[in-house]
Amino acid sequence: MRKLFIPLLLFSALEANEKNGFFIEAGFETGLLEGTQTQEKRHTTTKNTYATYNYLPTDTILKRAANLFTDAKSISQLNFSSLSPVKVLYIGGKLTIENFLPYNLSNVKLSFTDAQGNVIDLGVIETIPKHSKIVLPGEAFDSLKEAFDKIGPYTFFLPKFEATSTSVSDTNTQRVFETLNKIKTNLIMKYSNENPNNFNTCPYNNNGNTKNDCWQNFTPQTAEEFTNLMLNMIAVLDSQSW
Repeated sequence: MRKLFIPLLLFSALEANEKNGFFIEAGFETGLLEGTQTQEKRHTTTKNTYATYNYLPTDTILKRAANLFTDAKSISQLNFSSLSPVKVLYIGGKLTIENFLPYNLSNVKLSFTDAQGNVIDLGVIETIPKHSKIVLPGEAFDSLKEAFDKIGPYTFFLPKFEATSTSVSDTNTQRVFETLNKIKTNLIMKYSNENPNNFNTCPYNNNGNTKNDCWQNFTPQTAEEFTNLMLNMIAVLDSQSW
């Protein structure tokens, strides 16, 4: 169980560097995202490796990255499947990536299935920060535009996107995706702020006050804690040692 369980544990950050208002923290066990100079060197290598793909470097990503968990209203609109904690959506001509994992991911390949059932590689994202939301213009990916240009105006098409590690992903990213591939339990996580009907009063309220003081909206901190707790639980449920 230890081998499967460890990748989804939350470890404290080794160090943090601020860039464009967004923090990148070191990966768990080893500091894998080091400095700007190292990142630029890796960018050159990766760009040559993926010459046929669209490649979005760290600088481009961080300009469009924001914290996933911000305020109670925004958090309440979030949801994700345990099978896809790196959620990718294409809405209104924009590609949105939501990373619910507590890890920075490196050199992640995005792909989708087109209307004919063909798997189309979109490109490689050099950095996806932990607990982040990234909104990219659809024009950033040539293959995405080409696929949608072939669809008729009255054809309903909802592409299915997938995020995977690559041969040049760092060790932490590869390990995380290997663990995710072993998860078969499909749970939908929601961050609702609605008070359940069967939870109208606080069970510890002995004064007869009907105001529910036990039910609170999500904060960025509790949203992160809830997400990490659910990911840990799912990893245990799908462990062969369970």
